[in-house]
Amino acid sequence: MLSKKNILIFFIFALSFSAGIACHKRQIQKHEIFLNKINNKTYKSIIATVKDIKSLENKRNSVYLELNWESENKNISLYTNNGYDLEVGDKIEIKNATFKKPNNQDFVKYLIKENIATTLFINKLDYDIIEIPKYSVARWLHNKKNNILNSLKAKMSPILFTAFSSIFLGYKNLSKEIENGIKNKFKEWGIMHILARSGLHLIIFLLMCSFLLKFIPVHFFIKQLIILLITIIYALLSWTSTSFLRALCALILYKICPFIGKKTDAVHIVTVICLGILILNPEQIFFLDFQLSFLLTFSLAIISKIEVRKKRKHIEKSTLKPLYNK
Repeated sequence: MLSKKNILIFFIFALSFSAGIACHKRQIQKHEIFLNKINNKTYKSIIATVKDIKSLENKRNSVYLELNWESENKNISLYTNNGYDLEVGDKIEIKNATFKKPNNQDFVKYLIKENIATTLFINKLDYDIIEIPKYSVARWLHNKKNNILNSLKAKMSPILFTAFSSIFLGYKNLSKEIENGIKNKFKEWGIMHILARSGLHLIIFLLMCSFLLKFIPVHFFIKQLIILLITIIYALLSWTSTSFLRALCALILYKICPFIGKKTDAVHIVTVICLGILILNPEQIFFLDFQLSFLLTFSLAIISKIEVRKKRKHIEKSTLKPLYNK
């Protein structure tokens, strides 16, 4: 007979699985409806806000824009040969934009995963800036990140800059020739996984912070708050990935739990983060970066928990054995 606890666990698993399928199906349907709506349609005017902008390193005179289409409340990726005067936060009017539905379904799934509705390719973008914000946190962060990047680029050799910005800043818009050369070397050494920005690099950063804070005579909880604040600033001034986001959320939960009097459990924390990401974007589960990141983390957390239980039982036996002998 199954216990009540096992029945409850099975019920929760079945409910979560069914809800996940329903959410994913709804996500795909909504995206399909939107693509069919705009397919082969020319819009005389689109009002959008610039969310991100960067010059493409490997394509001369090319600019990538991530826009929020206000009337549809959708994100658009736009590739063009002009638009260098635009900044994050600017509200612009795009004229005569023609949309086409992508034929590649894998590409469509990738767009859904990245929370992008569709992609536009316009050689010369016809636009007007209709509003520039007086204050914009997003613009300040974007400019600050680029200033840091340009400062590092000026002081480092091309190879060192490519490796450092890719590993510790998560910046991927780099020279492919240099990047491929570094990747080939790392493949030869069998340490290719180090190039993928993940929790490992966040832990290195945290260890450095913890070491420096050892010399500051303040309370333990204040040190934890300082580390948490520094880590959040570091995340805001870099480019995130799925594995880095998972590690960051885990760190935040680990640091917050002691303040609210809760015990930390690695399996529970990873489960909460995994469910949170899938609730926001169910399509993530079908991509390799998400699968490998969480599969490895879950495995390590479960193995660690089993080992702790074994050690605890061994200690209890070794402690109680002399008592039984008496």
